[in-house]
Amino acid sequence: MAYSTVADVKSEAGMSQNVNISSDMVTGYITQADGEINSALFQRYVLPLSETPALIEFISRQLAAGLLLTKEFGYEDNLSEAGREKIRNARSQLDRIAEKKLILVKSDGTAMETKQSGTIVFNPRSTSSTGRKFSMSDEY
Repeated sequence: MAYSTVADVKSEAGMSQNVNISSDMVTGYITQADGEINSALFQRYVLPLSETPALIEFISRQLAAGLLLTKEFGYEDNLSEAGREKIRNARSQLDRIAEKKLILVKSDGTAMETKQSGTIVFNPRSTSSTGRKFSMSDEY
């Protein structure tokens, strides 16, 4: 499921009335943006997300629009710079999520489900009801 729509990305890029920009072209940039987003979220959040938080939709829209502007209109300085700024902003937001400075929130106001980090359950000083499986003097 895409995090943003073709219409939203075209609007973000200021190209909603441009008939020369096909839906397939924009969909390609959305796919690229969403792949980058999923890569950034993978270590912290359970994917696929149960719903698309507003922040992720915004990042997807900004990143896809930025890619569209820089790759399709790179020869026009104003559009190219606007595209680079959108990409910088989107990636900055992704970095803040990865650094746990931003938390993804569902529409009901609760936090999105995060992955639980593993815990060590063995303590060599604790007494155990099961015998040891190996010792330091074993050779393998």
